[in-house]
Amino acid sequence: MTPTAHADAAPPAWAAAILPLLLPRDEAETVTGDLVEHYHESVFPASGRLAADAWFVRQVAGFVLRVPLAWSLLVAAFMAGRFALDTFVPPASYFQRSFFTTWSSIALYLLAGGWAARRTGLARAGVLAAVTAHALGWTISGLMTIALFVGVIRNDPAMLTLFHQTGGWGEQWFLPLMLTPVVVALGALGGACGRLFAKRPRT
Repeated sequence: MTPTAHADAAPPAWAAAILPLLLPRDEAETVTGDLVEHYHESVFPASGRLAADAWFVRQVAGFVLRVPLAWSLLVAAFMAGRFALDTFVPPASYFQRSFFTTWSSIALYLLAGGWAARRTGLARAGVLAAVTAHALGWTISGLMTIALFVGVIRNDPAMLTLFHQTGGWGEQWFLPLMLTPVVVALGALGGACGRLFAKRPRT
């Protein structure tokens, strides 16, 4: 393949646009430039467009998984913790527990959005951080719930009855999906606030 054959090749625009939402302001331009340069000079000439695009997307996915990991683990702890408490330590009234977990989750998504926007200088980074933390946290929580169900709950009739009474699989799988628009709104609000505290906001 001649140099002119790939001189105009470019990685997927959507993937390149995500990178600045994941990196600190002082690193975003350098990291993006290095990845694009490697794409042009090494990966594309050796592998072709399809493999090069897949490589670039994998690099971006690595940042998506690493950057909000701590927030994802906190989300998973809230989701799985609430499930475990409801099943193993049922309260006399679920109102106080629901009140605490609801407002704690709201604060968590707001903080995740604010942290991402302050770090990147971009308000929209807050939405990406909140939604990614929600999706990864939901996934981790689901795996933990499956492990508890298979290992303990399904073998105990009383716990199995309580599991279904407190929402069962419907609450575990569909409630987080229904809450996604709320998470987007909280991430946007947190991002708007976080951008105000960024030293040099970017447009």
